[in-house]
Amino acid sequence: MTYMNVSGEAVAALAAFYKIAPADILVVCDDLDLPVGRIRLRAGGGSGGQKGVQSIISRLGSQDFPRLRVGIGRPQGQMDAAAYVLQNFSAEQESEMAFVRPKAADAIEAWLAHGVEMAMNQFNAEGQGTG
Repeated sequence: MTYMNVSGEAVAALAAFYKIAPADILVVCDDLDLPVGRIRLRAGGGSGGQKGVQSIISRLGSQDFPRLRVGIGRPQGQMDAAAYVLQNFSAEQESEMAFVRPKAADAIEAWLAHGVEMAMNQFNAEGQGTG
């Protein structure tokens, strides 16, 4: 078990043991830049400031792995981002997350069945949120 900010240690160890290419690893992570209740699939790229993703990039030696970003929004007012990501969701945020969990699971299943490009086309294009 590792802390999220050093999750690259566990991911790299599993990838090496099972001989899994980075492109075959889907990383699911929170994202401050997406509103609560939104998801976004990416085929690869930088860490976007997410320390856990940066750890995975560093340990795998590659940015070429897909990720499913789950929006948690930005903290209100002067709250520190680190404290924000560790706190419990508000009732309103929890309601949004209850809506997005099945959508995230569907996106993961689409990635497994059809690959990242098709899953991105389906889940990044459709309207999101509870409406």
